[in-house]
Amino acid sequence: MEDPKPKIGRPKKIIWDERTRKELSGMGQIMVTEAEAASFFGVGINTLKRFFAEHPEARETFENGKNIGKISLRRLQLRLAEKNPAMAIFLGKNVLGQSDRVAHFGGGPEDGPIQYANMTEEEINARLEALLAPGAKDKGPSAGTKARGAGADGSAVREGKAGRGRKKAGGSAGVG
Repeated sequence: MEDPKPKIGRPKKIIWDERTRKELSGMGQIMVTEAEAASFFGVGINTLKRFFAEHPEARETFENGKNIGKISLRRLQLRLAEKNPAMAIFLGKNVLGQSDRVAHFGGGPEDGPIQYANMTEEEINARLEALLAPGAKDKGPSAGTKARGAGADGSAVREGKAGRGRKKAGGSAGVG
């Protein structure tokens, strides 16, 4: 009896067996990229892709591992959300599609936005003068306080409504 023909070419670098299945599943669970998995096996990315094409069950094992990893991550995030408001907000926005909504009210018809695009320059100037006039409903973000200045010694001073200066850090009373 004749010996079978010897195989020609290089030996396979990745062989589909139980060990490879476990390794691919484990790498999927920690969500490694295909490039990282290829490095683990000591092959290039194209070789790994070719291996996945030749062995669809290998790709399926890798993807199932990734899904198991996502489940574990979600479970951990939900546990963290019980104690960490930031995590609860993150999950609400990214999983539930929630978002921050800011209501804007401002001086236009029925307290809606001011339609500057349809106003003449004179109308805009008149509106600005009305907003900046003493006793106006809204003077902007600094209503009720003056801007920060510097005390005689260079420390920051903030003046309140009564005009009494208070130094931020140490020292005597500021400018009044």
